[in-house]
Amino acid sequence: MSQYFDSGMRPGTTGEAIAAFLRVHFNSSGAVVISDASTQHDGTNEFPTFASGDGCTVRLNTMTGTRKMVGADSFSNGATLYAAAGGKVSDAGTIVVGKALAACGGDGEVVEVMPKINSDVATAITGTTAATFELDTDSSIPKIALASQTGGTGDFTTTLTPEATLSADNAIIVPEADGDTLVAVALAQTLTSKTLGGLTKVSHTLTPVAAAGSTVADAAALNSTMINHITSDSAAKGVKLPTTAQGHCGWVINNSSTAAEFYAASGGTVNGLSADASVVIPASKGLFWFATAANTVIAFDLPAKATAS
Repeated sequence: MSQYFDSGMRPGTTGEAIAAFLRVHFNSSGAVVISDASTQHDGTNEFPTFASGDGCTVRLNTMTGTRKMVGADSFSNGATLYAAAGGKVSDAGTIVVGKALAACGGDGEVVEVMPKINSDVATAITGTTAATFELDTDSSIPKIALASQTGGTGDFTTTLTPEATLSADNAIIVPEADGDTLVAVALAQTLTSKTLGGLTKVSHTLTPVAAAGSTVADAAALNSTMINHITSDSAAKGVKLPTTAQGHCGWVINNSSTAAEFYAASGGTVNGLSADASVVIPASKGLFWFATAANTVIAFDLPAKATAS
């Protein structure tokens, strides 16, 4: 035969020792146990218990008024509080439990809390019927929202899936609409069967690099961009590439009326010549280069600027 309780206090039997004012829930066996950071609690334990099987009194979530809870760390008066490990509360987490009505000085301190409905998306939720939802809506830092394509057709789903084997946590950074980096990740990425539409930009250093020195050791270093401009006041002076790998390529444009020498990175080769030998970047012209292996470069002359018609 079932039972019910008119008051917001309910007696129970503990499944473990529980300190006063910790968050608790009734487990599948009906025992009162401590709620962890990922578990929504059913209430708070009113009096300390010392062993499994002890009688206890739970202040249920349905009871009106404020209640005492145990802080897991320091937080300010008015902070939104979340479920924390060990039945405590913190100002960071995923499950909202209430609002602090007093400041907490540190772990273990008892504070007054006004209960609130959980407004965060819990990690256990697998979906939502909303067209758009925002993650961590109560934070004051940049957030991300996921949205369905309300202007599209086809009742299908796009799934974001990580690689089969990960060696560490990864972050993919989505840019603003003002032309920032598309995807900021540490490793090189490969585009396969993709079309770059419109006027596509490549990395370009407009400020010319002044040719210098007479060997690869003292030649001026080019920038790590696809297009470099240079100037030269002596055909003996030169410029050198940064370290390159297979697949790297670029252009070097000579803005001056004097030729310059072009080197691979120190120890590298150009056009099959000996290590650290150079080729000429013609005056008022340029060259296109690509790497067939690490610091192994093939270079082709570019023609002069187009003339007026």
